[in-house]
Amino acid sequence: MTRVVRRPVTVRTDAHGAPVCIVDGKAVHTVRTVIDHWRELGAWWEGETEFQLWRVETDAGVFDLECAEGAWRVYRVWD
Repeated sequence: MTRVVRRPVTVRTDAHGAPVCIVDGKAVHTVRTVIDHWRELGAWWEGETEFQLWRVETDAGVFDLECAEGAWRVYRVWD
């Protein structure tokens, strides 16, 4: 089961741009594993650009992170 949340967060990345830490308000979650990484085209007909999605396992669970034009969001939370 998943929940789509699309909540802005701060993400710290490694030298290759992969997330290593998620800062969500006062909570800090360490990324244990990058499960998957892919790119999607946004709604180009509405002016959206390509964005990246990262599925990560953290100390708090599994999240899908979205990065578009340098702005990060928790896109989906996996239960």
